[in-house]
Amino acid sequence: MKKFTLSMLLIIIPVILMCTTWTVRQDGNGDFETIQEAINDQNVVNGDVLIVYYFFGDTPYGPVDLNSKQLEIRAFSSSYPVINASSTYPAVDMGSADYSILDGFVITGTSSQTGILISGIDQINIENCIIEDLSIGISISYSQYIDIDDCIIRGNATGCTIADPYPYPSRVIMHITDLYDNTRAIFLNGLYDISMYSCLMSDNDEAIRMTDLTNLTYLYNCTVTANEAGFIWGTGSDIDINSSIVWDNDTNFTNTPNNLDIEYSCIEDGYTGTGNTDDDPQFCMETNYEFNLLEGSPCIDTGDPNTTGGDVRIDMGCHETTMDIKECEGNHWNWVSFPKLVRDDDDEDEATDFLENFLDWPFNLDMLHISNTNPVLQYFISSSSWTPTSYDAFSSRGYKIDPQDTGDHYLPSQNGATRLAANWELDYTLPANTNNWM
Repeated sequence: MKKFTLSMLLIIIPVILMCTTWTVRQDGNGDFETIQEAINDQNVVNGDVLIVYYFFGDTPYGPVDLNSKQLEIRAFSSSYPVINASSTYPAVDMGSADYSILDGFVITGTSSQTGILISGIDQINIENCIIEDLSIGISISYSQYIDIDDCIIRGNATGCTIADPYPYPSRVIMHITDLYDNTRAIFLNGLYDISMYSCLMSDNDEAIRMTDLTNLTYLYNCTVTANEAGFIWGTGSDIDINSSIVWDNDTNFTNTPNNLDIEYSCIEDGYTGTGNTDDDPQFCMETNYEFNLLEGSPCIDTGDPNTTGGDVRIDMGCHETTMDIKECEGNHWNWVSFPKLVRDDDDEDEATDFLENFLDWPFNLDMLHISNTNPVLQYFISSSSWTPTSYDAFSSRGYKIDPQDTGDHYLPSQNGATRLAANWELDYTLPANTNNWM
């Protein structure tokens, strides 16, 4: 066994050392001008890395066929180069390119085309891609260990389809991926094993449709909401849903699966299972915070007790709570207290200093200490400044704020602040031995 291990190391190490990084730039300043040109070059070999640049106004790349080469194809610095499908070829054909990585691209085409074709492959990673406006965003068959990570899949007839005739199962893991505005977000047809972690499925005609063939589907910390149909089960389906939210779909469940196990989840109209609730999850819908949980949500810290997010029990749903988001109605005074802090003395302090540590206000506002003897403290978003610049705070009782605008506002704790553990303390901002929640 030792001889085998050593020989394997002797084989693997030279391959790693010989990997080459190539650049692809359409302006002619790279090693190649197109992705396909790089793939076709005999000097580009298994294990090499292609760094693809994007320039404003350039024509899209594609279509791309890996021709069985095992490559890492990565966008330069989150620039999201575009790869277009053609009338006859998918945008990216992974071919038999086992152990390849596609990272950081926009994959697009028309409603009659396929984005990424994966067939007969072991271990492919699709990362940080936007896959949109296609007939099929990702088509998977006869493949194992396909990882789809941190992607956006939107505006497709079918976002992701997994189809396998027996006895060739596909094994797919989808993590931190948003699927929305698709006719059908996911279509499962055949023998497969799909696990979804921290995924969002919203505003689709159908979130997940399954056929009647045997399958295993696992959803952990997922949010399925605002779809016309949530889940359309196959009669042979086995499903395990944990620490997830299924809410506000026209229909949550259609048909009866072979086995359905739901625990520690928020299910509209209820579902029998350990730790489940049917209380409103209280989503925040402010831009950039959609489907995060508002302060007081019954889904905060109530997910699977055997799993923790940091120092606390995980939440239900796709977004783990790392900040407290409080809803404030605009155009009149609102009461806001401070995070749970402790100060070691009762001396006055600078209100502007500790407010800037915990709140990045998204609008102009007036802030008034509860004592009527103190003047109004004003914040101007245009200059990110306070007036007056010096403002003494004496009380832990909180402040009243006026957002000076109509409509609802969500005030997340930002500027480096995170959700605070119950025993967290800071040595200033509040009178000694006084706890106060924001």
